[in-house]
Amino acid sequence: MKIMMLVLCLSLLAIGVKASSSWSLCSSTEDYRVAVKDVSINPDPVIRGNDALFDIPAVAKETIEGGTVSLQVYYLGMRVHSEQDDLCVRTTCPISPGEFSIQSKEALPSYTPPGAYRLDMRIHNLDGDLLSCLKINFRISAPDTFLGF
Repeated sequence: MKIMMLVLCLSLLAIGVKASSSWSLCSSTEDYRVAVKDVSINPDPVIRGNDALFDIPAVAKETIEGGTVSLQVYYLGMRVHSEQDDLCVRTTCPISPGEFSIQSKEALPSYTPPGAYRLDMRIHNLDGDLLSCLKINFRISAPDTFLGF
């Protein structure tokens, strides 16, 4: 009986560590000047009340002197947060053609509701031209409190 309980607990822990994020480009036919290679979120799922690190490696097809990063966050289909930042705060500018990374460390309040979220990100250059657009689906979870885990 003890072994069965241990196997059950370990199975539940394994399910809990499964990555829950996914991403896609806003348009599969658009030839964006910034090609996003991947999106990683740490931790995944995000834990409310803690910091979350978003890392987005990409490839610039041209020199980018600067621009903006616009974010809109949706929960249950409703926009719950939006912000616009200087691109050069999230990466080093100017961006030369080739590989670079956009990073953001976000502090989530402890009252953030757990569940499925979608983040829409648009990157524009200084002239306002769209360089890239992506949708990131991720989950926010409550901290584990079962037996201190």
